[in-house]
Amino acid sequence: MKINNIKQLFVATICVMAFAACSSDEVQTGKNGERYPIRLSNNLMELDADDTRATGSYEHGFLSGSVFWVWADMTDEGESNPAYRVKEFISAWHLTVNSLNENTFDVITTHTFPVYNKLSFYAVHGNFANTITEEKSAFPELLNHVVRTDQKSDNDFLASDLVYAIKPDVVPQSEVVPLEFHHLLSKVEVALKAGNGITEEEMKDVADTKVTVTLVGTKTRVSFRPSKTVAATIGTEAGRKSMLTVVEDSEAPITLSTVTTTDFTNGICASAIVVPQTVNGHFVCINYMGYNTYYDVKNLELKSGYRYRFNLTVNRIGGEYVISPVSVAAWSSEPAERVAELE
Repeated sequence: MKINNIKQLFVATICVMAFAACSSDEVQTGKNGERYPIRLSNNLMELDADDTRATGSYEHGFLSGSVFWVWADMTDEGESNPAYRVKEFISAWHLTVNSLNENTFDVITTHTFPVYNKLSFYAVHGNFANTITEEKSAFPELLNHVVRTDQKSDNDFLASDLVYAIKPDVVPQSEVVPLEFHHLLSKVEVALKAGNGITEEEMKDVADTKVTVTLVGTKTRVSFRPSKTVAATIGTEAGRKSMLTVVEDSEAPITLSTVTTTDFTNGICASAIVVPQTVNGHFVCINYMGYNTYYDVKNLELKSGYRYRFNLTVNRIGGEYVISPVSVAAWSSEPAERVAELE
């Protein structure tokens, strides 16, 4: 992997790759016929309330009002015919993130558990081109997800995220049911540090010298085929990848925030959600004073559920560096394994 130099700017790089209407909702008979309202929670709130997405962590609280969709099947243990034992119970339940507690959801329509039978839940958030209608849309065979090409704001970054949760065989209960969501796409993190001949202020705040960071050569759309049978493998890259297909004719640049730091070990960075794919050639573009400098990659595989970090030292002199081998770690709240900084 090499850095291509254009004009007088070069970037010395450390790359760290880390990473429904209720069709069967009839009241059933039981000891007392009690039916509990279904309440769901998510695992997507930040571990530390003071964290922001600039820390590069896994845990991102979705913004208030962010839309999630839930479907549920009921396993009817009283059905003698196995072909009809599993029945759709909830179609397209519309949930939004609560403004006071990002782990909880607000609902338009309340649904209740059956008295005895278990439910299996399937929940998703994404920026879909498909139309989903409350209580009418059946479990989707395919959803077309689009990542935004401008991800400088938290709203655009989070809207670009595609997350999916499966919770099988939940018994009727009064407690809140936790849904464990998994990130299906990849995350690319970019941190900038001022080097020779340039200051942080010039990189961020001075109009004539401000640095712009863009990812190039990536597809921005993916076809998602949600599966009801990947509960055991959704925690693996192979399980997540099995539900995704890259849309090849969707290449477009993605703009990130310009985030600077004086210490690459503090985790501060900009980040963008990217469709899992293999990229080759120009990848991270740094535009400074009208000139582009690219960080090149060679067949870099962006994997589902992984994060990839680039620590870039920006200088106003010429030069070339070769970056050799890098390490990969899961997109998680744990620190990324790092490559030794080049001298």
